[in-house]
Amino acid sequence: MSLGTQFIRACLRDNNTGLLREAKKKLFIGDDEEHCFDFVTSHLSDYGTLPDKQVIEEAGVPIARRAKQPAQFYLDRLRKRFVFAQINSEMPDFRAAMESEDVESAVQHMRTMIAGATEQLQPNSFATLDTLAEEVRADYEHAKLHPGLRGITLGWPTLDALTLGAQGGDLIVVAGRTGMGKSWVLSKMAHESWLSGHSILFVSMEMSLVPIARRFVGLHSGINPNYIRAGHLSSQGEQKLLQELEDITATGANAFFLSGDFKKEVSAIEEMVSEFDCEIIYIDAAYLLSPTAKRGGSITRWEQIATVVQELKQLALKTNKPIVISVQMNRNVKKRSTKSLDTGDIAGSDSIPQDASIVFGLRQGPSPFEKTRRIGELMKNREGEEARIDFNFKFAPVDMSEAPIVEEKEMNDVNYML
Repeated sequence: MSLGTQFIRACLRDNNTGLLREAKKKLFIGDDEEHCFDFVTSHLSDYGTLPDKQVIEEAGVPIARRAKQPAQFYLDRLRKRFVFAQINSEMPDFRAAMESEDVESAVQHMRTMIAGATEQLQPNSFATLDTLAEEVRADYEHAKLHPGLRGITLGWPTLDALTLGAQGGDLIVVAGRTGMGKSWVLSKMAHESWLSGHSILFVSMEMSLVPIARRFVGLHSGINPNYIRAGHLSSQGEQKLLQELEDITATGANAFFLSGDFKKEVSAIEEMVSEFDCEIIYIDAAYLLSPTAKRGGSITRWEQIATVVQELKQLALKTNKPIVISVQMNRNVKKRSTKSLDTGDIAGSDSIPQDASIVFGLRQGPSPFEKTRRIGELMKNREGEEARIDFNFKFAPVDMSEAPIVEEKEMNDVNYML
């Protein structure tokens, strides 16, 4: 079977929507490849998921029977094939210009060949304005026909509507003081992404593997993880837990977990991303990572954090995958403060808000919901507006759903029995 349909087969096998979105139609040659690409990408746009084997067979779509290599392997070969074909098409005119000593024409053909090769072999770093204008037009047409989420869900409907989701190359920062629930927020985001059919990598620099998984089970079942850990469940609760665990066992193969144990370097994250080809990466307590690049002499903790954040941003751009991390707020950000947060409140370095595409700050819910709600402030939003969402922070049962915004000035009108 053809190279293009092998790539699509590999994407279907690994449920890799990220690479499929990254691939351009011009890379696919011939009716079989184009038809297969059009069918699968249209299904993804219309339904938010990749078609299964039965749907493809019923539609009579030509596709490779198997693909032994990772999807990235086939995408790299598709790009090289396109470059070779483009250079081949320019070569006769280039030779003719050289033979006639038409230097200007020869240089123009050479530039065309170099630009095409650079665009494909380094797709995220270089393009000419005319090519980018066409990409903007195509992107607009796609957005017009398929309004709504453009990337991977961030866990709450309002947050998705404001950001259009986590997208390739994004570095998304969740910031908050100790006890504000940063780890729970990252777990919530990752769980919702996984439920949406995306493969995820979740890294915790503070927790071991079983506690991380227990939180996911709590989010999935609604059962307080502390009750699971203590073994204190009613017979009904135990039955529900066992049913949910059976469901997770059957569907959880595309969720990968890594315990940082305070010693991991950014290179370890990159190795796992390369090995498992996950669509989105979550790193809890990223400030505890060590940079891969070693600098001479002693450096401050803030310089180390800045280097880690820069390396994570480079990894997001290099892999064209979103990375979501949690970081600390400064000590002067009080737990009970009603003052809106600012990116200057983030501990460590100015590089964090500078390198981040989205910054989401956490603080306590308004009185009397300090313990049962959290306020999430969108302090940086790509090219969009800043905003606020409120969400529940309850654990008996687990509930992190979006909640109505209650301002302090409205508290006299609130039914405190709610």
